[in-house]
Amino acid sequence: MSLSLKLVAQQAMDNYYQQFKNDNTDFFSLEDFIQYCGNSVASIYNTFYLEQYKEIRGDKKDEVVTFDIGWLDEMILEVKEVDGRLFSRFNKSIFTFPFDKSNTGLQNVFIINPNDRCECERSSINNVWQLEFIPQTNKIFFYVDKGGLGFVNKGMCNVKKVRVLYVPSVYADMNVPDGIIEMVVQKTVLSMRQMADKHVVKKSLDGNDNQIIESEINKLSLK
Repeated sequence: MSLSLKLVAQQAMDNYYQQFKNDNTDFFSLEDFIQYCGNSVASIYNTFYLEQYKEIRGDKKDEVVTFDIGWLDEMILEVKEVDGRLFSRFNKSIFTFPFDKSNTGLQNVFIINPNDRCECERSSINNVWQLEFIPQTNKIFFYVDKGGLGFVNKGMCNVKKVRVLYVPSVYADMNVPDGIIEMVVQKTVLSMRQMADKHVVKKSLDGNDNQIIESEINKLSLK
């Protein structure tokens, strides 16, 4: 079963210290482990995406990279008319991939009300204008816009409520798929041990590194 990022971060923290944390001497806090576990999840998602994207491009296919259903979350959204168009606002954040023009983070959209079995087909905000010129068909096209989904109805269909499957954005309460939990823990612990070995310093409140103050005295002259 999946675990929240907070619990995965706690596992990574236990694995890292292998004892109770000493607040006076131990550098990393649970918040640090949540942050770096989140970075590990994002790295794993991006690696998977790039590998699949290369395969699709190598086969010269025009497809969206797909993720296993166990990696996805779902949200149920109401569709309403907003400023003269059908629109549904996201209530959760969706993961964004680098250089992705297909909005891969949003995987599937299904119409659940009314249940008239009309198809829901992916489009893009750049291609919406072209939909005006296609003939009528019993399909509803969806496209990702800022903060939500837009819909274009090209037939006798209707849409009031949809079920959206998506790759969740990284945040403290997100669900980490069970298949990558161990990978996230190991990746995070290794990364943080490497940082500790290099004596990484935390950022100060102004965002700058807390550097050790050094004088401008020529140290060689002191020998």
